[in-house]
Amino acid sequence: MNEEAGRETFRPFLFSFVMAAPEAAIHRARVCGRKRVVGAPTRARWMAGSSPAMTRGVHLRPLEKRVAVSYVGVICRSAATRFGFLILGCLIWRLLSGFVTGECASSCSCCTSDFDSRFGAAVMPILHNMQTSGNCYKVRLVAHQLGIPLTLKEYGANAGDTRKAPFLAKNPNGRVPLLEFEDGRVIAESNAIIWYLSEGTKLQPEAKWDRGLALQWMFFEQYSHEPYVAVMRRLLSYAPKEELEAKRDRLPELTQRGEAALGVMQTHLAKHDWFAGGRYSVADIALYAYTHCAGEGGFDLKKYPAVQAWIGRFEKQPGYIPL
Repeated sequence: MNEEAGRETFRPFLFSFVMAAPEAAIHRARVCGRKRVVGAPTRARWMAGSSPAMTRGVHLRPLEKRVAVSYVGVICRSAATRFGFLILGCLIWRLLSGFVTGECASSCSCCTSDFDSRFGAAVMPILHNMQTSGNCYKVRLVAHQLGIPLTLKEYGANAGDTRKAPFLAKNPNGRVPLLEFEDGRVIAESNAIIWYLSEGTKLQPEAKWDRGLALQWMFFEQYSHEPYVAVMRRLLSYAPKEELEAKRDRLPELTQRGEAALGVMQTHLAKHDWFAGGRYSVADIALYAYTHCAGEGGFDLKKYPAVQAWIGRFEKQPGYIPL
């Protein structure tokens, strides 16, 4: 929803909120003015018109005086109330319109308005997604933590839809995730997508050197980690039985190389809390995706205590969502 649409949505509500409450107060006061009973003497004398200036030159019976004075008081109180409601309405309008349009009170690089300004978001980008895929999970997690809305288009793990002509026209490599924009642009490869989405946000290190280290670990994940840890997970937990049997002779090599990758992570994390820039970043997201579920591929994470501790820290980050 753009800013003008947000304003148009809330103007009628706020106008009725500001105007209706004082009118209701006046109505109640008028009823009270008509039905007021002279009870307490002090109150009766005040209502009879103890202010000479108010009734000078006007000859009113006691009941008429009470009603006239009551109306004057109501008008004064109503004016003050209306002004107060107006100020309150303006404040509420500002807060609600900011909420609807994605504005932040401060310049925040991790909210939807930042995404709007960089990419345009009249229509939410489409993430071609496979729910069990760790690579697709990276994109969903980054988008969630940055407040970027996505439309998900699901593909089955073994349906083969990504190898058919309609999808191959978008991504000749025939793989998800694929991020598609309204103007027809697409970007593939999970780490390329999360780097693109996180540019200029808290998920990318600020220093040039630290950004280089983040990319180092993201390339490591795709070259030395994912081809073994992720493939073992697929074969043991998601692949059809015939595929597993056809590749069973590869399992020892895949296991050995996957354990080597986990060992590299263990060595780094024994000395550092995070992979780049001394804080949580897209480098951690890239490596977490398949590491935290490595047990589904037959890997024993108890052998890597520093990796387990890092997983615990990761899952405590704001905006975390599970696979």
